[in-house]
Amino acid sequence: MAAPLLAFIFSLLAIASTVRGYNITKILANYPDYSSFNSYLSQTKLAEEINSYPTITLLALNNDAMASFAGKRQLSVVKKVLSLLTLLDYYDPESLHQISEGTTLSVTLYNNTAGNAPEYLGYVNITDLYGGQVAFGSAVSTLTSPNPLSKSLTTSPSSRSMLRSSLRES
Repeated sequence: MAAPLLAFIFSLLAIASTVRGYNITKILANYPDYSSFNSYLSQTKLAEEINSYPTITLLALNNDAMASFAGKRQLSVVKKVLSLLTLLDYYDPESLHQISEGTTLSVTLYNNTAGNAPEYLGYVNITDLYGGQVAFGSAVSTLTSPNPLSKSLTTSPSSRSMLRSSLRES
């Protein structure tokens, strides 16, 4: 059942990105567990920015993670965090396990919107922990502990990917 659904979603993603343009909110609407994340992308206007990029990897947070994080923060802070979860590179589960030397830095939307964030603040450190594990963390090592990749939601080869992640605060 999951395989046909994933194939259908992949087809929709391919059509959306080639025919009508990419629309992250329409794609996320297929995932009820991410409705809060989707709503915040619209409220912060990040959806419009994300749709304009030809290559992204979105580290999506489910409703539980968003509730524990966003409910107690100002919208401007939520926007910064969501922009840090938007990588301006393409990663799918397969390519994450092929990172040379086991670790890499990826620039985020935050770096572009904040205008070259200081001290790697606008970058995410991606580490292949091997054994099927991949972790995402701040490139500024004192900010957060690594957050594991939970699963892939959807990908459009070589251009767009949505991965489920978690959010840990230190």
